[in-house]
Amino acid sequence: MKNIKINYFWKSVILVAFGSLGGQLIIILSKPILTRLFSVEEFGNFSLYISILSLLMMLGTFQYEKGIIIADEDELSLDILGLSLMILTALTSIIFIVCISMMSFAVWSASPIILILLPFGFFFAGLFNILMQWSLRKKSFKTIGKAKVKQSLLGNLVKISFGLFNFNHAGLIIGSIILHLVGSVCLLKALFVDMRKTVYHFEVDAIKNVAFKYKNFPIYSMPARLLNTAGIQLPVLFMTLVFGLSTVGQFSLANSILSLPMMIIGQSIGDVFLAELSTIGKVNPNKSKRLMTKLVKRLFLIGLIPTLIVVIFGPVLFSMIFGEEWYIAGVFARILSIVTLPRLCFSLTVRVFTVFEKQQSILKLDILRVILVSLGFGISFILGLNIIITLLIYAIMMALVYLVTFLSALRLVNNYKVHQRL
Repeated sequence: MKNIKINYFWKSVILVAFGSLGGQLIIILSKPILTRLFSVEEFGNFSLYISILSLLMMLGTFQYEKGIIIADEDELSLDILGLSLMILTALTSIIFIVCISMMSFAVWSASPIILILLPFGFFFAGLFNILMQWSLRKKSFKTIGKAKVKQSLLGNLVKISFGLFNFNHAGLIIGSIILHLVGSVCLLKALFVDMRKTVYHFEVDAIKNVAFKYKNFPIYSMPARLLNTAGIQLPVLFMTLVFGLSTVGQFSLANSILSLPMMIIGQSIGDVFLAELSTIGKVNPNKSKRLMTKLVKRLFLIGLIPTLIVVIFGPVLFSMIFGEEWYIAGVFARILSIVTLPRLCFSLTVRVFTVFEKQQSILKLDILRVILVSLGFGISFILGLNIIITLLIYAIMMALVYLVTFLSALRLVNNYKVHQRL
């Protein structure tokens, strides 16, 4: 029986990873084309858009969508889904009004295209996140895999098409929006199929009840995720102000390539780990600990060789694959590889805090992340350090945060085991 369960877990990982692999393979193949169709500065503008969108996404549903996967019953889960959609729609309207106002009063000095497209990107990215949680709850890993392939294919085809017609960074942004739109449509179809099997009645009182029942998500998870994302996006915002959009473009390519193992393998294993942990977490903390530590070890072995290749050959590989103007991105990749391996190994452990409903711990960890990253960039700014030293400090700080996250998750599971025995 144990072998059957293990096989099911890894079969699920393979299904999700296959979709991620297919989607990311499309992205990998399209990157050398896109880097020749769009300039370094246009990639910088696109990175600025992604940074702003990522920060706004932390407000998307006040993090209520995280409750979809851990709800006891499907009806309760659908209530949370409905609440999440209502919040997303309301915030999209507010963002649209704010963006129009900023353009009208000339408050925004960067590309106006970013403000025009931001509300659309916000809505479809938020919708995809909500539907993804439902699919994970139902363990519809095959559906998730297909959605990831389709969205990557169509999203990148749109980017390439706009690039061929010299459509500047708007083509990259529209392609990103199409990506989430296609993914949402795929998952929405699966949701309708599931709802036909469930007797569900929308009630306002039920929505109010779940809003109160899962209030820890907006109180703790939302600030935590906002801080977490701020810690990740601070480099882009800082470099935009201090080093310019060209540097941001180089950084964004290096960061996106180094994130591929995380997107293909780490995220896939993490999603299945969350689905499995939501079932066994509190019931069998010993099993949760064994599974977590085993996955961390395997991820380390998986990521070690690619990391070493980037450290040794990074600048040369980037120049050959993406073009000579991207040599600096290879240099950045070599430095950022310091944090790539810890991120791959330890990122999945944050899901432990969600399942054990310890959102306060996530908040503390993300406060630590923002403090360390801000401290690193603050030192760089005050001392007038160059971009190489700045990135080195940033990478070391981020690696430290991921290590502390893993140790904290391990401590949480151990303490829960002791509490159970008492």
